[in-house]
Amino acid sequence: MYIGEQLGLLETSGLIRLATTPADLEYLFRHALVQDAAYASLLKADRRRLHQLVGETLAQLYADEALSYELAPVLGQHFLEAGDDPQALKYFTLAGDAAAKVYAIAEAIMHYTHALEVARHLPPTSPALVGENNQTVFPHLYLACGRTMQLAGQYLPAVRLYEEMEHLGHERGDRLLTLQALTELATIYSTPTTVHNSAYGQQLLNQALAIAQELGDPSVEARLLWNLMLANVNTGQSAEAVRYGERALRLAREHQLGEQLAFILNDIARPYLGLGQVARAQAAMEEACEFWRATGNQPMLIDNLNQTAIFRYLLGDYDRALLLTAEAEHLARPINNVWNLATGHWFLGMIYVERGELDQALYNLEEAIGLYDRAGFSGGGIGARIVLCELYAAFGRLEPGLEYARLTLAKTEKNLPLFRPWAVVATARLQLLAGYLAEANANLTAAEQEQITEIPVYVAVFLTKVFAALLQARGASVADELATFIQQYRQNGIRTPLVQALLLQGQIFLAQGQLEAARTALNEACSVAETIGARRSLWPSLLALSRVEMQLGQLETAHHLRQQARAVVDFIAQNAPDEWRAAFLQLAEVQELMTAPA
Repeated sequence: MYIGEQLGLLETSGLIRLATTPADLEYLFRHALVQDAAYASLLKADRRRLHQLVGETLAQLYADEALSYELAPVLGQHFLEAGDDPQALKYFTLAGDAAAKVYAIAEAIMHYTHALEVARHLPPTSPALVGENNQTVFPHLYLACGRTMQLAGQYLPAVRLYEEMEHLGHERGDRLLTLQALTELATIYSTPTTVHNSAYGQQLLNQALAIAQELGDPSVEARLLWNLMLANVNTGQSAEAVRYGERALRLAREHQLGEQLAFILNDIARPYLGLGQVARAQAAMEEACEFWRATGNQPMLIDNLNQTAIFRYLLGDYDRALLLTAEAEHLARPINNVWNLATGHWFLGMIYVERGELDQALYNLEEAIGLYDRAGFSGGGIGARIVLCELYAAFGRLEPGLEYARLTLAKTEKNLPLFRPWAVVATARLQLLAGYLAEANANLTAAEQEQITEIPVYVAVFLTKVFAALLQARGASVADELATFIQQYRQNGIRTPLVQALLLQGQIFLAQGQLEAARTALNEACSVAETIGARRSLWPSLLALSRVEMQLGQLETAHHLRQQARAVVDFIAQNAPDEWRAAFLQLAEVQELMTAPA
């Protein structure tokens, strides 16, 4: 009986059904139990032979698709069941690579894990363990699997995997494998992760650097110096970070390590900015961007565009920041680069907050949180959640804001402890406005004692401390520190924090009766806010300046300033959802504007 007749008989008996029609005939069992029973009835040797035959046939018939996301794991499974470990290793590795390219994170981890399991069971002398450049497949599998775990926020499993990699390196006397494992472990411990331990990370980095210099491997040495730079960035030591970063840059340029050079340039911008070296930071980002464009590395180009956008946000160049995030999203969506899609929405939310476009801000912040959460990036949405806490405070929604801040703080402590000071001061601002002064002051003290590394976090902590002093008539206690902050940020052109600091300075001077000093600070605040389009800070700056002019007897000027402030308030209210608009219009300062004579 021919195969066609046999299939026809099975179909008429109701055991199978036709799934697709010619030219690609495919049949399915009508019930999984029938399939299980048929499979169990085969002898083990027959099963293996059939799996081998199916795997080889599929690989031949669909040679062009064998590397694909869909077929490679199927081939890997067939060869695994056939006992053909070399072929299983090949196709599970290809399956992991294919899944990683399209950011199918869970699938990539699963396929790489299968590949590692197979590789461990092969004899050390197996030719299947030899990959490109006559090296074993282990570095690629461990590094690819570990980095994919990190993308998923699975830092502890990644640590265990790298520790296993280090053990294998010691066991096999493979110094390079040991070095690569130590480098990855050091990176995880040195950066803001749930297992962050900067002291241990630094120890591992120094240990790995000694091995790299012993082996004379400039590529790994440059990577380790890059990681030492990041470790110092993440402990707030910008000058030391730049020292390591520039050593890494020299090494990468000398040995023409193009990709490593671009990674270093991408990250050295942060400590440059921390030292106020804005031009050097900008040049580094632009050079890295050129490399990612030229090499077609879409994920890193997208990351560079997003990071440059937040850089432009700090400088107050919101239009340019919006263009950069739009390009990043345009590139990220087709390749399903979820991390950067989410990050772009978070940064967009921050930009729209400053522009006073609350509907757009809320949409983007909530989109960011949803994307991070759905993709399993447990720590990813914390920054967006903290910005939402700040919005609850700015719009007077204090009780729901305090509840949201409590939940955000709990998530921060669990998933991203280095953002804890930011979450704490967002909570403190809500508490200050709600009248819970003791709790707010305790939180501010706690936040100041923590390690602060990122500019947005430092700005939030410092300006909230100044805001607390203003509310509690202690402005003199922070006046000198605030003046230094303003001078530094004015000099460096970092205008978004500058306008907020100038507003606070003007309000403190006004409270102390120093009207001319208040006028100077608030005039500058209004000028900067208007220039960059920061409506969030513009309307309270205009209102505060009108109060100064009123006290100085300049009634017409004061009236004109209030009209300007009212127009900005109208814009913000019109671009806010109903519930947020209602709360905003009930704010005491907004009420003062709205009830004043037109």
